[in-house]
Amino acid sequence: MHFDAQYFSHNVYQQAWVATIEVGMAIWEAINSLRSIRKSILQDNVDQVFKAEWCHLNIFGEDGAAIVWRFCPLCTF
Repeated sequence: MHFDAQYFSHNVYQQAWVATIEVGMAIWEAINSLRSIRKSILQDNVDQVFKAEWCHLNIFGEDGAAIVWRFCPLCTF
C-alpha cells in the first residue's frame, strides 16, 4: 500500500510525540521513586528543574507548575 509523504510525515511526528511523552513519564517516575531516600530540599530542586524543562513553552505542561501528559500534540503545535 502506498501512502503519500504527508501521511508518512504525520505518522512519524505522532510516533515521535508519543515516544517523547513516554520517556518523560519514565524519567518522572524515576525521579519520584527516589523521593524517600533524598533530602526534601534536593528532591524539591530536582522536581522544579524537571518541571521547568518539561513545561518550557507550555507544550508539555503549564508554566512549570503542572505537568500535563498529552499523548496528542496541541493543535497549535
